[in-house]
Amino acid sequence: MKIRTLLIFLALSVYVANPIIAQAEFVEGFILTNEGGTIPGLIEHSYKIVSKNGSRCLFKATRKDSIKTFLPFDIVGYGLIDSKYYRSKKINSGARFLQVLSTGQLNIYFDENKTGNHYYIEKEGLGLNELKFKESIERIEGKSFLKLSKDHQGMLRYYMGDAPSLFGQIENMERPTHQALIN
Repeated sequence: MKIRTLLIFLALSVYVANPIIAQAEFVEGFILTNEGGTIPGLIEHSYKIVSKNGSRCLFKATRKDSIKTFLPFDIVGYGLIDSKYYRSKKINSGARFLQVLSTGQLNIYFDENKTGNHYYIEKEGLGLNELKFKESIERIEGKSFLKLSKDHQGMLRYYMGDAPSLFGQIENMERPTHQALIN
């Protein structure tokens, strides 16, 4: 019985302590400097806590180098080789690194933080705005209904006023998603 208790204790202590002593995962990437340069290196990227990726960029030129922390606007952005790219943007009264989903005449960005998933749209002359979306449960005569806001559709139509042929697709977009916005 004592051996079993000891084994359980050891297993639990390793399980609990492991996240504390786990090292950050650094992957090949680059930073874009404010001066227009690109510096290759290693970027700490958390696939488990995505919200960390928007608040700061941890960078090492090589595996042996010390970690340098960049906050939004310290650099233009950062990217992971053959993967995600983040760009520094002013959001409300602060700044975040937003994941770039699409660029061109219209830019689409994504951010995940403590309050949930947020999509942003940007166009020259119109600036950067959030594609607001909320879902809620409404009770009518004792029955519950899922209510989806349509604010994101209005903002998309406004930003894409020069492409009315896409309004049908916008109307069919119940909620903003990566794939729907990229399409």
